[in-house]
Amino acid sequence: MNRIETNFKMIRFSFFVVIFLVSVTSSYTIKVVDVDAICKQTNDVSFCTNLLNSKPGGVGQDLVSLAQYTLDVVRSNTTNTIILIQRLIAQTGRDVEAQIPYKKCLSYFKDIIHTIHYFGDMLKIREYDEMFHSADRITSYIDYCLNGGGPDEPPYHGSPMVPKNANILNQVVVIISVIIHKLE
Repeated sequence: MNRIETNFKMIRFSFFVVIFLVSVTSSYTIKVVDVDAICKQTNDVSFCTNLLNSKPGGVGQDLVSLAQYTLDVVRSNTTNTIILIQRLIAQTGRDVEAQIPYKKCLSYFKDIIHTIHYFGDMLKIREYDEMFHSADRITSYIDYCLNGGGPDEPPYHGSPMVPKNANILNQVVVIISVIIHKLE
């Protein structure tokens, strides 16, 4: 065997070793997405399955992109709920009493938007504990909107569309919390 053949075999061997190591390493960093396992941990398995399987391009094998997709759903739902509440406020005209539950919920949903932005920042740097805290804050804001944020705040009493949207948002937050748990 000449020197060129020996060098070629060493390079080929080195190449296979590098490919093997990259394959082994990457298999430990990718967490396979199991929609059934995620959804079994939620309150509404059917809703969860439909939501996760509706991700454009499919669920794939990347939990982080699935978390981002779910966060985008939360953002969209929150934005739509804010628009709904603003429309309901406009429909009340000058009836200040009728505006109270809507303005209260509008304030909480604006807080949710701020929390979503923070949540997204924490997802980028993989601060999962902070993401759990953000999910809890979103759930609390929803609860404050519907049930009152303090002893002097009465429960929500307005259009049934706001609680309907809030409950959907809450279900999505539960799903994203399960995904975060799987990312840890």
